[in-house]
Amino acid sequence: MKFRLKELRKKLDLTIVDVYRATGISQTSLAHYEKGGMPSLPPIEKIAKAYNVSPAWLVGWSDDMGNSNGDLLSRNQ
Repeated sequence: MKFRLKELRKKLDLTIVDVYRATGISQTSLAHYEKGGMPSLPPIEKIAKAYNVSPAWLVGWSDDMGNSNGDLLSRNQ
């Protein structure tokens, strides 16, 4: 999951603060997840929604990005 989180954040030119504001997940937790820490299901769902990707893709269980009608991706395009 760490590679997809950081990859998306960089691709969308977002800071951890941007993601924190969109998800309500602490900056410390987000940084921990980017370094390989694995969140429980609720944070995964919040992050996936914010990035407009499927939770399964986010954690590496699927190659289909899908979407979850999130906000960050659509806001930054």
